[in-house]
Amino acid sequence: MNEKIKFSSRSIWKWLGIFLFIVSIFIGVGSQTHSVKAADISTSVTGLGGNDAYYQKDGSTDWIKADSSVTDNWQKYTNYKLRYKYTIPDGTVVKNGDTAKVTLPAGITLHDAQPFDIFDNNGTVIGRFTPDSGSKTGTITFNGYYSEHVNGRGGTLTFEVNGSKDDSKSNPYIGKNGWSFSGDFKNVNYPQTSDKRNQYVMWDARVNDGKFQMNNLLINDTLLNTDKQKIVLDPITSKPIIQITDDDNNVIPDSDYTILYSASDPAKFSIQWNGTLNKAINIKYLTKITDQGYLQSGSGISLQNNMDLTGNIPNDGTGGDGKSVVINKTTQGTFTIGGHGEGYGTKFSINVTKKWVGKPDDVKLPDSIKVTLYAKHDGDSKPVSTGKSLTLTAPDWKGTFTDLWTLDSNKKKIEYSVVEDPVSNYTATTSSQSLDDKTDDVTITNTYAPAKTSIKVNKVWKDVPKGVNTPPVTATLYKTVNDTTTSTGQTRQLNTSNG
Repeated sequence: MNEKIKFSSRSIWKWLGIFLFIVSIFIGVGSQTHSVKAADISTSVTGLGGNDAYYQKDGSTDWIKADSSVTDNWQKYTNYKLRYKYTIPDGTVVKNGDTAKVTLPAGITLHDAQPFDIFDNNGTVIGRFTPDSGSKTGTITFNGYYSEHVNGRGGTLTFEVNGSKDDSKSNPYIGKNGWSFSGDFKNVNYPQTSDKRNQYVMWDARVNDGKFQMNNLLINDTLLNTDKQKIVLDPITSKPIIQITDDDNNVIPDSDYTILYSASDPAKFSIQWNGTLNKAINIKYLTKITDQGYLQSGSGISLQNNMDLTGNIPNDGTGGDGKSVVINKTTQGTFTIGGHGEGYGTKFSINVTKKWVGKPDDVKLPDSIKVTLYAKHDGDSKPVSTGKSLTLTAPDWKGTFTDLWTLDSNKKKIEYSVVEDPVSNYTATTSSQSLDDKTDDVTITNTYAPAKTSIKVNKVWKDVPKGVNTPPVTATLYKTVNDTTTSTGQTRQLNTSNG
């Protein structure tokens, strides 16, 4: 009975120990995860504030600082192009996942904001701009690019915005605009791309805002930029998916109009109105964006289409007794989406090469050597270890210190040098070895200098009769290397005076 109790007690302590071990592992994992958490570095990145934006005047390619005297007059339904020029100061640490906030000028909102990638001049993605909820701010999320390209870092963001002033007047006959779309339309879901970017455009035409009595009405729509968009068709009817509503958002019955479409001319369709149209209507239909630059990275594009209408208005449209007037009106819808981001930065690396001098063929080199990088900042009395080290090994004995800053946070040049740990039997470059002025490389030379020792030789004579003088003896020094014994050529004569 006692043995069973003892065994049970040991089992409890055993399982308790395992439990504590597992808990310690999870605590360790949690600590590691916390240590690499992404950070908001907005205060370290310059050029992204509400007063840092630039704009282009009509017809100009120059970028001008956008102050409130300009942006306060921007219209709600007009697109304006903004640009930000950001800089990441030298010495700022940027990790994968770090973010920086972009703030728009007061009263300005992002136009149909969609996320887009930021590229360097080689087409490498260095981050992504994502509009925030409310479209008055955005966030840049950086990847690991700026942790490797740590010098001369910066970039630009360019995208469309809208103002807050509304002085617009509607066209009494026809007007058109568009916006990006995702969600349900006529009981069908139209999803975003896999990286959360809208890939459809909802075109919306306002017809007969003047509420005329329109007869023989024919509406023609012609899609432009057919290399970037295509009309979404109903899989059953093979015609454009169109929805027409009135001002109360009531859906107009299909019997009130006829859709005319031919697959041989896929960028066009027409709507023939059956009877008289005497109220304002909204015509909505979808196009699918096919531009790969936008779909894959959010690169900005501009899409257009033309819509025209023809028909008759009795009494000149004035309610008088005038004759019926033929109308022919045209509008163009233009829609921009996405944006452009460009970034840059340079890498600075130091290549280290180990050179061996004077090593005999029969002498084996060490398996490896260790070198440490030192840096001297402005104001330092001597170089200080950076904590970065390399282990150089055969056969090339080379290594590289990467991701180095050339300037400190005060824009002062950093002077680098390399120090080697001592190597037995070699004179080593143990003092700071500076960089080559032309190549920024370092060569560390080790000259063979084996440790020296002395061998004392005593000649011992035994059983020599008294009065007999011992003769001089010549001693020759031999060496054995790799089981082969050869003479060193060194001799010493031993006699009664020295040996």
